[in-house]
Amino acid sequence: MMKDDIEIIAKLLSAEEHPHLRDEPDFAEAEKILSASPELQSKYAESKTFYKAHPVLTHIEGMPADCRERIEQVLRKAQEKKPEGKMVELTPWGIRKNFAWAAVLALLLAGMSVLSTNIIDQKNRKEARLAAIQDESPSDAFYHYAGELADGRLPLQYRENGSTQLVSWLEGQGAQPFSAPPKLLGEDTMGCAYLDGPNGKVSVICFNSDEGTVHLFVTTSASVKLKGVASPEKALVNERKAIKWHDEENAYLLIAHDKEQNLPEVFL
Repeated sequence: MMKDDIEIIAKLLSAEEHPHLRDEPDFAEAEKILSASPELQSKYAESKTFYKAHPVLTHIEGMPADCRERIEQVLRKAQEKKPEGKMVELTPWGIRKNFAWAAVLALLLAGMSVLSTNIIDQKNRKEARLAAIQDESPSDAFYHYAGELADGRLPLQYRENGSTQLVSWLEGQGAQPFSAPPKLLGEDTMGCAYLDGPNGKVSVICFNSDEGTVHLFVTTSASVKLKGVASPEKALVNERKAIKWHDEENAYLLIAHDKEQNLPEVFL
């Protein structure tokens, strides 16, 4: 006869997912005990709510195969360490505690597996992108480089809310003077950086526009083999809306930080 509340609740919860268990005598007994105890009904309702709110603790569908293998290895090692000849007494509380530890272990290993997989994928994508840049023309390599930086968090070296101060700082680092649209320079700024691009130094200023964060990349026209003057032209760089143009001195690329984000109208 079932006397332990945990055992009764476990039987009832099991039948929630495995209806065939309702045909067993123990289930009928558990239901009878439940109907006669308001306290047990409260505990059962609490447990049922928990299991529905945290299915990840009881289900591991979709877990990466390598994570399953790690869990198996850990459990096998733990089993090998058990002293021989010792009888392990299982209690409802012990089972529940071990299940909790197993759930934590599964979640931890699953997280490690996903994280390591993401790191490897990012490394492979970065190496592929660098290889692609080497085969591009200098100007395309500049645009590609800017697009890659827009895809993450830019390494800003100087922060100031004002384009005048940022431009002065860039010139102080050795950047060639440049002229950007006045409307763009009138936007709030986040900061700037003077970076090593694929074919020379690149200046970047980050703006807070009404459309969202945008980045202005500037490099010398000579370093990217561009001559003469080219009017602003819309482009799509790394799945982001962009505008590129150049004059005798500098090449420019204005690019949105987020995909599907519009650019501010700076050439009106």
